[in-house]
Amino acid sequence: QIRIKRGLEKLDVVVDCHSMGGLVAARFLTYAPMVGVNVDRLISNGTPWHGTPVAHIASVVDCGKEMTPDHDFQKGLVENVNAMRDRVFVIASKGDTIVPYHSALAVGLDIPEDHRFTLDLPYGHLAMLESGEGQALNTRLIEEGIALCRKEA
Repeated sequence: QIRIKRGLEKLDVVVDCHSMGGLVAARFLTYAPMVGVNVDRLISNGTPWHGTPVAHIASVVDCGKEMTPDHDFQKGLVENVNAMRDRVFVIASKGDTIVPYHSALAVGLDIPEDHRFTLDLPYGHLAMLESGEGQALNTRLIEEGIALCRKEA
């Protein structure tokens, strides 16, 4: 709707997301071009790229099932992420007790190693967003993404 209200043919966006929001954003990559949206950068914080054992608790609902380890939903997103590999950034915390570190770090996905970040202190799943370190890293990645959008425009 922003694109339409502003009369833009294409809307360039930087997506910064947390947890399952990263999986939802990766799924959106399939549809973005159809609605005139270009995702210039995807930043994920604590996203369960390979699932989380905690999801078994919530597996009575679909979104819980989709976050169980190695669910087909996650496997289907790998192609979307790999297609924009140079524009995907992941942030993980070794202190996250909800999403395993290797899952949040997107181990096995074809993204550059210098696009993978580990927060130095053992922040939990939500605290990683509230930490000064996490906020500074997200802000820097967002600002760099916006600068790229402007440069390419």
